Amino acid sequence: MIRLPGKQANTTLYIHNGYSYHRDPRGAGLIFRCAIRGTSDCSATIYVQTLQNLEHQEIYVSGEHNHGPDPLLLLRKRFDTALKARARERATVDEPKDVYDHVAALPE
Repeated sequence: MIRLPGKQANTTLYIHNGYSYHRDPRGAGLIFRCAIRGTSDCSATIYVQTLQNLEHQEIYVSGEHNHGPDPLLLLRKRFDTALKARARERATVDEPKDVYDHVAALPE
């Protein structure tokens, strides 16, 4: 599972097998629910044993997604994160197209 910054400040988005998740704040925070459950009524949930080293631990899946995975989700989210960071760094120097072109040329 991969951890990325969320859309809003102080939020985190978790990616696993082409699906995105938000951490459930109830309990110990070891439960993650499908990020689009509000719009698609998806009941898929994943569980982990610890929040440390998420990339290399066993993930337990509960329920089925009622929608397909997005194979480009991780690539898009990383691009968005890099684009926003570059725009913040160079906001007074670069034109928006220059920022986009720079981030688009970065290796995956």
